[in-house]
Amino acid sequence: MMMQENETIIPWNTKIRQSIKTLLDQVGHLSGIPLQILHVPTHEMLLNAVACSQDLSACAFKTKEVRIGSALILIIKGFSKDDSESANLENALQLLYDVLKGHLQTQAEIESLSMELLENYQTMNMLYRLSEALGDIYDIKRVSSIILDQAVAITHAERGSVLLLDEDGKHLQAEASYGFVSDELQSLTLDLADTLCAEILKTGSPLIVHDIKRHPDLAIYSKGVYKTGSFISIPLYTINDQKEKRLLGVLNLSDKATEECFKSNDLKLISAMTAQASVSIANAQSMKKLRKSEEELKITLHELMSTYENLEKRAVIIDQINKISLAINATLDLDKLFEKICLYAKNMTNAEDAAVYYKEIAAEVGSQEQSRLSFLENGNSRAWKNHVPFPDILKAGKKFLMDKPGALTHLPLRDGRVVPIRNLLAIPFFHKGEAIGVIAVVNKISSGNFSDEDVELLHTLGNQAAIAVDNAKLIEDQKTLFLDTIIALAAAVDAKDPYTHSHSKNVSIYSKAIADQMLLPEHEMETLELAAILHDIGKIAIPESILNKPGKLTREEFEIMKTHPVCGVKIVENIKEMEEIIPGMKHHHERYDGKGYPDGLREEEIPLSARILAVADTYDAMTSDRPYRKGPGHEAAMREIMRCSGTQLAPDVVEAFLRSSICNKPYEVAVK
Repeated sequence: MMMQENETIIPWNTKIRQSIKTLLDQVGHLSGIPLQILHVPTHEMLLNAVACSQDLSACAFKTKEVRIGSALILIIKGFSKDDSESANLENALQLLYDVLKGHLQTQAEIESLSMELLENYQTMNMLYRLSEALGDIYDIKRVSSIILDQAVAITHAERGSVLLLDEDGKHLQAEASYGFVSDELQSLTLDLADTLCAEILKTGSPLIVHDIKRHPDLAIYSKGVYKTGSFISIPLYTINDQKEKRLLGVLNLSDKATEECFKSNDLKLISAMTAQASVSIANAQSMKKLRKSEEELKITLHELMSTYENLEKRAVIIDQINKISLAINATLDLDKLFEKICLYAKNMTNAEDAAVYYKEIAAEVGSQEQSRLSFLENGNSRAWKNHVPFPDILKAGKKFLMDKPGALTHLPLRDGRVVPIRNLLAIPFFHKGEAIGVIAVVNKISSGNFSDEDVELLHTLGNQAAIAVDNAKLIEDQKTLFLDTIIALAAAVDAKDPYTHSHSKNVSIYSKAIADQMLLPEHEMETLELAAILHDIGKIAIPESILNKPGKLTREEFEIMKTHPVCGVKIVENIKEMEEIIPGMKHHHERYDGKGYPDGLREEEIPLSARILAVADTYDAMTSDRPYRKGPGHEAAMREIMRCSGTQLAPDVVEAFLRSSICNKPYEVAVK
């Protein structure tokens, strides 16, 4: 019996606890949100690494309940320090809820099925032992024939029959007959209401008639040719422990061979025999039902085992899909994303190779759409991908399955070899109803073709790919908007001082050239570029009379000018995305010997980004013209930078500057 959903019990064992803890840590790692899970039945609390490392007592929080049916299993709680984390908190809670819901539902189904299998096995085992106890008594017709033969032998009747009730009790089935021409009663089904047996079964008492044709009440049941018309009909029944009768049918005998009538002694002998006969028939009927039930249970057990195996396999696939989903949704670089999808598609379908075709959506009205074809770097051959009609598959928006030899059976390579293609499966994936890409796999490694399960797996992977692509594009758009905002802010600063037009852009270019020589990671390079563009944004707060003064600044004016790094920090410090660029902005006028401003930092106390900006800023200042002087130029700037190494400027940064292309030749920068 299948358990009701609210009765489903999910064991809280080490394996399930660890799997939930792993999911909790993965979501916490991806989102950076402190998360905790309360297992309601045991009150056990699980925390992710982020939550363990923070004091959450003053944090705002939100919760989600995970139920299986009506049973509350888990309560998820996520914490946020301020409103800026609200959206990320919601996403983290929803992601963890979706993953846990699917995981627990699968565990509940497996547990419920296991209990059901156990119950069915116990039932079948009981029925099997019972059938063994009943021995060979299982053939109703054989039992009925033996009983009838004995009755005929005892009474010397010329004709007889054993008629048993069917399951609904409205019809009689002839299970055995004797003395009828060509076994005319064999397998005959009679309507109970039309027979004399109805009266016998109604009263539950045996009947003996000397001449049925002359009986005032029973003559209507006389059919066929009788010698004497003498007739015996005895009900067959068993009695249970409650003294209740269970009617089975009747035993009929007619016409004694001696042409005498049946006597009371005949009735007495037959009645004594039918008591045991009824038990044997009841046993045979029970055995028949038991064997039928056993066969049905075997079929059911086979189906359940098959279902269990499918569920177990699907649980593995679901777990794999969840891990894949977390992995690809954490990848924001499209090239890396498509390489991962290729690898997953190849492994999940057991194929030799895989590819992803993606149509870039036009960013502006009137611009042309671009497409890219991604593949595994260690794939067997890229040649087959160039012969697959990806644009046509994308346009059709339907799966493309080649499982028979055709035009793509052999593809020529440049070295003269050919790549045999046995089968190929390509599945489009969609975004907002529009096909945006195709996942293709080639050559099933195992025997046979790609299956419906492979199609389903690629569809699922395609759905995940579409979500990941959308996330990556959204992040890319946000970065573009963020960068445009920064450039606009820098342009506003440059606009106040026409003689330093494009200064921020130039410093960004020089900083990148220096950072290239210092082998900075990509993320630090991006942060440095933004800090360079915004390093002088604080000059917006400096009066134009000081900013554009053609001569030397007075002491008081210079003190005001020195405030521009701190003013710049105040402008951007409340923008979360700009947190990482603040150190470079604030300290790009610090000196290596500690005599700079605003904080007088020295040597390694100065952030690396600020040390790089200082060299780049110095070089651009000396190669740019001012209203009160012409720029000294490239050679003079190089000499001055080398002279200031170790005092004003960091030696390691100066060395990187001297190795860069800035020193090899005049650097191409924005218009001076």
